[in-house]
Amino acid sequence: MNPKLTQHPILSFSSLLLFFIFVLFLLPVLILSAETYRASVRGQEQNTNLYTAANYITAKFRQHDTGKEDIFVSELMGYPALCFSDTIEGDSYTTYLYLMDKELKELFTVPGSAVPPSVGTVIADLADFSFSEAENGVFWFSLTDLDGAVTNFALHRNSYTY
Repeated sequence: MNPKLTQHPILSFSSLLLFFIFVLFLLPVLILSAETYRASVRGQEQNTNLYTAANYITAKFRQHDTGKEDIFVSELMGYPALCFSDTIEGDSYTTYLYLMDKELKELFTVPGSAVPPSVGTVIADLADFSFSEAENGVFWFSLTDLDGAVTNFALHRNSYTY
């Protein structure tokens, strides 16, 4: 005798039901982990953007902290700008840092040139970039990224006395 095992329809149905229950619980876990990853990446981009802008400004400031007139506040065709002056082989140049169309930009040019601000190099995407100079050589900065996160910092002129 050859006993033949037969599958009962309930056995097949219960296997399928178990598989669908597994998938049903797996989908929310996958969706939640994808959203967590997305939020993590968004937070990292936010920190990176503010970090990049703050470090760039600090590096430029320290690089040009050589005299009272080397760092100053001015305008570039209507845009408030933090300016750094350079003398290279006897010629004067100015580097402008300014906010235009939610982009922190840098423009290196001859003082008084008619170069439009739109040709500046993009440093970071920011919603706001504000700065001011206090009488004691301290510059105050406030940066706001596109998501509304804000960082504030101050830089002090170190290489000379008032």
